[in-house]
Amino acid sequence: MRVLIVSPAYTSSRRGGAEVVAARTAAGFHALGWEVTILAAGEGKETVREGVLCRLQPWNFCDLESVRLLPVLLRYAWAVWDATGFGARTQLKKILEANKFDLIVVHGLRGLGYGLLPALTKAAKVVYVAHDVQLLEPSGILYPTTADAALGGVSRRVYRWYMRKLSSYVSTAVFPSNFLKDFYSKYGYFTKANCAVVPNPFGEGQKKDVGEAMTVVFDGQLEKQKGIYVLLEAWSQLAKLDATLLIMGEGSALATVRTAAFK
Repeated sequence: MRVLIVSPAYTSSRRGGAEVVAARTAAGFHALGWEVTILAAGEGKETVREGVLCRLQPWNFCDLESVRLLPVLLRYAWAVWDATGFGARTQLKKILEANKFDLIVVHGLRGLGYGLLPALTKAAKVVYVAHDVQLLEPSGILYPTTADAALGGVSRRVYRWYMRKLSSYVSTAVFPSNFLKDFYSKYGYFTKANCAVVPNPFGEGQKKDVGEAMTVVFDGQLEKQKGIYVLLEAWSQLAKLDATLLIMGEGSALATVRTAAFK
């Protein structure tokens, strides 16, 4: 069984949440004896524990990590070019023709190009794993109380129309929560797909007996959209819990986290 896992920001070392899920999925396939190829943005090819990491160069203004540093107008231009996938189509075609994959699992396409989705679905059965709302909002950041207003502009409507059209190519879509599944359904996405909710896989944890002290870890960006303020507020209401909260990361909420740690 030959499987292709698409994860644009995948590296052999530094990984975010979506990349961790992609790595664990790849490791699971590898353990089954499947031949695993991971497709990411960048240049070069290398062997990793989970399989072979192959990179495509989308030829955009900058890489995915540097987009947030661009002026607003250039960020819009970057997003438009990224949505088309023109920069990586020829490279992708060569990889698909050379490998003949049986299954393709897509963990997002921002950074490679969402316009690659039709070519992927023609090559093999595609399972699209949604980690956030990037098919609705290019930044992937929306707040529930202001989502409708944020998505109301003309440019956002055009973007959603295009992404809804691309989502119709997907036969199977997987979501980590009912909330995200219902959110996409509300805006008319994945209408032709079999949709399923599958919680993100995680490594084997250490079992704790009832009443035994626990350590809860938050490892990620200290930003509002990551839920750090909600976590701090909830934790403040659990004073009687025999547990320690360990927070690791950087971001605009760092000062707030430090203040909360010494209360």
